[in-house]
Amino acid sequence: MFKPEYSRFGAEILIGPSASQLTQISPAEDRVWVAQDRIVGEEVCFHAVAVNGVLTAFAAYGSPWRRPGGVGYAFESLAEVAAAPLFEAAQRLAGFVRDGQFACDAIIDADGRPWMIECNPRGTSGLHLFGGRSELALAMTGQADRLVRGRERGHLGLAMWLYGLPEAIKQRRMASWSRERREGQDVIARGGGAAPVLGALIDSAVFSMRAARTGCSLEQAMTRDIEWNGPGGAQ
Repeated sequence: MFKPEYSRFGAEILIGPSASQLTQISPAEDRVWVAQDRIVGEEVCFHAVAVNGVLTAFAAYGSPWRRPGGVGYAFESLAEVAAAPLFEAAQRLAGFVRDGQFACDAIIDADGRPWMIECNPRGTSGLHLFGGRSELALAMTGQADRLVRGRERGHLGLAMWLYGLPEAIKQRRMASWSRERREGQDVIARGGGAAPVLGALIDSAVFSMRAARTGCSLEQAMTRDIEWNGPGGAQ
């Protein structure tokens, strides 16, 4: 697998590329490319919080609904057998991180072994699994009296309609789509406020227009926004 260093949303990633595709890569000092072994299996993630080198919050999850490139818009906790080795890895990493949030992506192979492929020193979609509970804030400030686990199920409501529904029709997954809409919580509209949903609609329209104007994908348009405006641009 090959991808530009610090790329986002799976933009420009090449998985198992042909020789002719590789010749089109033009690395430069300001545009370094990374090569990784290809592991076939289930893509999973975890989000964790460390305080004084001790793990205080943890959520391991998968994304049953994804955009091309791996960007997930629905999130569900992993079974304990799959989460256990990720929890062990998070405990070890907490000792190095010391204080703060960190999140890792991994692939679980056919033998059940997880292979770490990426680590992010920031909040990620794993935060949604804590369901907005105040215990997460306590875990971040070292005031929780026990490890806080995230096991909520949720999705991005707008994305489920814009991307999930067409995909469900195409792949004949309507029963799964309906179940996610029925049982999962819309993490953007949590609390009943309309402002976050309106903001998501505006963001989606802006990125879509930018993608159409520049002739790139929606994910690439979002990536360029981050490169121009910093991490606060699109999360």
